[in-house]
Amino acid sequence: QAAADAAAAAADRAEAEEAAAAEERQTSTSSAPAADTSNLSGARSTIVNYAMNHVGCSYSWAAQGPNAFDCSGLVCAAYAAAGIGVPHQSGRLHNSGTIISVSEAQPGDVLWMPGHVGIYVGGGMAVDARNYSSGVVYGPLSSNGWSCAVRII
Repeated sequence: QAAADAAAAAADRAEAEEAAAAEERQTSTSSAPAADTSNLSGARSTIVNYAMNHVGCSYSWAAQGPNAFDCSGLVCAAYAAAGIGVPHQSGRLHNSGTIISVSEAQPGDVLWMPGHVGIYVGGGMAVDARNYSSGVVYGPLSSNGWSCAVRII
């Protein structure tokens, strides 16, 4: 009986953790406004819109969409939507363009830190495929410790 009770308690905890993760994804989805891309070039606009349209999607290691992404997979897919090929690996993305400070980032630039990337969408906000529990999220630059930005276009 004790083993059955422990298994039931573990199942309840797992269900509660998944519900909390789903709620966080829903909050991220509903809090992501439509991107104002009216002043962006075609490629930058496409990259930002792609990223914003996938907020709330699941995280999956090595995934490149359309319904699940890892961090570099989201960047690859967003750039591919604009007709630009980039590598599916954060370290290689770091070496794919001009390194600039985060404060110089323009919408569509890649945000980088060791082992993780995202996309700057403007207004001090970013989109990144964060982890298994959060999925693809929209949030302030300050929510991650971005080291630099990479200008590819």
